[in-house]
Amino acid sequence: MRTLLTLLVFFIAFPLCSTTYYLDATNGSNADDGLSPATAWKDLFKIRAGAGPQPGDVYLFKRGEVWSGLPLYITASGTASQPIRYGAYGSGARPIITMVAPIAGADVAGNWTTGGDDLWSLSLAQTPGRLFLDGSEALRSSTFATLGQADNEGAVGKWFFEGGQLYLHSSLNPAAAFTTMAGSSRFNCALVEGASFLEITDLDIRGGSGAALTINAGSDILISSCSLGHSANSGLAIIDISATGISTPSVRVTVENNEFDSNFTFFYGLGSERGCGDGVKLFYGAAHCTIRNNVFLNWAHNAIELLADRSQDAGVHDNLIYDNQITAPAIPYAHPFSADGLLGKCQFNEFYRNTIADCRTAIQVNGNDNRVHHNLIVGMRRSPAKAQATAHAFSIGIYGAGLVSQNNRYDHNLIIDTDESAFLIRGYNLPGQATGHQIRNNILINTGLAPYQDAYAVGTGIVIYDTNQDGVGPTTYQNNLFYHFSSPTSPAVYVQDNAAYFSASEFNALNGTAGNTISANLSTDPQFTDFAAQDYYPLATSPVINAGVNTGLPLDFSGNNRLIGPLPDIGLYELDGVALPV
Repeated sequence: MRTLLTLLVFFIAFPLCSTTYYLDATNGSNADDGLSPATAWKDLFKIRAGAGPQPGDVYLFKRGEVWSGLPLYITASGTASQPIRYGAYGSGARPIITMVAPIAGADVAGNWTTGGDDLWSLSLAQTPGRLFLDGSEALRSSTFATLGQADNEGAVGKWFFEGGQLYLHSSLNPAAAFTTMAGSSRFNCALVEGASFLEITDLDIRGGSGAALTINAGSDILISSCSLGHSANSGLAIIDISATGISTPSVRVTVENNEFDSNFTFFYGLGSERGCGDGVKLFYGAAHCTIRNNVFLNWAHNAIELLADRSQDAGVHDNLIYDNQITAPAIPYAHPFSADGLLGKCQFNEFYRNTIADCRTAIQVNGNDNRVHHNLIVGMRRSPAKAQATAHAFSIGIYGAGLVSQNNRYDHNLIIDTDESAFLIRGYNLPGQATGHQIRNNILINTGLAPYQDAYAVGTGIVIYDTNQDGVGPTTYQNNLFYHFSSPTSPAVYVQDNAAYFSASEFNALNGTAGNTISANLSTDPQFTDFAAQDYYPLATSPVINAGVNTGLPLDFSGNNRLIGPLPDIGLYELDGVALPV
């Protein structure tokens, strides 16, 4: 017994030895031991060969190398003190792991069947996700019926996939028309399944008709300094594993300092699904995750999406999304972020200090008891991919049967230059109400610049649909500032079903109507330090100073103390006599 106790103490005090392995796609050999750059392995499958990864092991991929067509599949776990790490060595570009590979049989003319009218089909087990012809991406058609036709923006969808068939619009047999044809050969390029205590750093993970990297029921995982999502449908999926009605969520996944660049730059018309989806999605079961300090570029659905819409879901809750840079200047359809779910399934998530520019579709944070604060949103333009108003900063409502939109808080956001109003609150003829929300201490500048079909007056800050007709319940509107620099008398609020406009003071006078709490809203110049130079810090004479309502938030956009003076300031910053950091 004494010997056994001594061994236990030894193993606790002195962790098991770890090993560093090297991989080199060009000069490596699977016959070598992988223990040095000179004896590096060649292929990814060597990582799982033999005993497989052990706690503390490190797997390093040579920079400048490319591993194509073979997924990185991770099921082994580390420990809190000895995580398993996947990273890079050497100099140059990040090592690339990609699922984009030549489509088998596409180069054989006899494998293609003509349907007439320059339409060809090839039997294929699964969608390529995104299609590349002679190295250049071809635009996916929004429907089979529109394949090969120019849409309202003049863009032509060249391919479509359904029923096990890849359809391609080509004047010649595709095997003769194109030298190479490539797409994603698997749903995921890299998959972490049921593993914990991992670090994935300095890798470039590309392709995947589902996602470049998927975390299935993983926990205590760090993903940092990676490039994720090039040529993929989505960059990163953090989801559950659901079996026999039980959902096992992913928890405590930290995603920081990464680049999520879709490399998707098509500008097209009607039909929003063209093969490019979300930068990061937390679906069904994802809790206590952190998405921070990442850059998102040109994602054609959401940069970040949270969804828990199934009754068996463990839920998407208590996640932090902050300090991210989100932009989509090259594409026609892009939500910066969204959240939705059944009651109690998508809740207690927090979105803050994100900077959003040049997107074309509204933020949609619904679900219940979520918090959205201190976000800077600039330049929302209308999307030609939808025959409707899209360019609100926030669109609040119930978007599916059984989903909820209640008790969310939208505080201290700065919204500038939007084609539609800053906030839209409405129902969509579905059961339930968008209700209990709090919209407080926001600054709305130059909003409602080009309402779709002139549905309301230019310069409007908030559009509300009627309480009884359109599913909008009691809401709190407090201490928001409305201003249009070229048209200072623009209405603050439009109640759509009554066709009624209100200035801020007139809106305040409606306090108590239909259960709404409305007070202390302003229509005045916020007196920024230098609006043209994008310096939104308030001058000492600004009317926003001490004009807010206390929302319980301790820090402003720069991390300064919020509770300076009798009340917080409206907007992103708290005037405390300290210059903004450069």
